[in-house]
Amino acid sequence: MTNEDIRWQQRFANYCKAFSQIKQAVDLALKGSALNLKIINRLNNELDDLLLPYTFDLIDLSSISNTELLEHIKRVGKSF
Repeated sequence: MTNEDIRWQQRFANYCKAFSQIKQAVDLALKGSALNLKIINRLNNELDDLLLPYTFDLIDLSSISNTELLEHIKRVGKSF
């Protein structure tokens, strides 16, 4: 096996590792009349304390100004 083959194997392994980490992210766009930064931070801390194998990204839906992102959330997002 050549050094170049080893480098490609390492690159592929790094790619697989990075891809699996990307899949472990959970994006939550929250909405509610009483929602504020304090509540979002507390929820984020509580989710982090669960020691789940996911990264949680929380945002107040009303703070999003990017129309393409809002359309994506409406089209693909799950309400619960």
